Amino acid sequence: MTPEQERTLDEIIAVYRRSAPKGWLRIVCRWECELAADGLPDRAMAHVVIVDDGGTLGQVQFPEPDDLAFVAGDFHADLTRETAGGKLSVDLLIDRDTHHLTLTEEPSRMLHGDWADSRERVHQYLDRHRDELTALAARG
Repeated sequence: MTPEQERTLDEIIAVYRRSAPKGWLRIVCRWECELAADGLPDRAMAHVVIVDDGGTLGQVQFPEPDDLAFVAGDFHADLTRETAGGKLSVDLLIDRDTHHLTLTEEPSRMLHGDWADSRERVHQYLDRHRDELTALAARG
């Protein structure tokens, strides 16, 4: 990523952190983007936030913050334009003081009606990563 894209990612992460509910541990984002024939991006997204509610972990839907309506869309489109085939999937995990970003050049399943991968990656995140998240909660 370019330095400008890194700054934009930092801004996106900061907005997500400010928008997260009390007790949040991790924000899980899956963004899929494909460029249409006119060069404009089509996007599909799935987000959840993992929350520690007094020792009980929960997972809730977490929509993209309104402050990112244009920033995130432009960011996704910019990254997708740099791919060989105009198709990009982004997995972003945001913790309080770190983040992990994975970019994969692949067609969007969500845009084509297949949400199975999203359900596994995002909507079943707590079930699949409970031990890791419990340890994260214990660190405070």
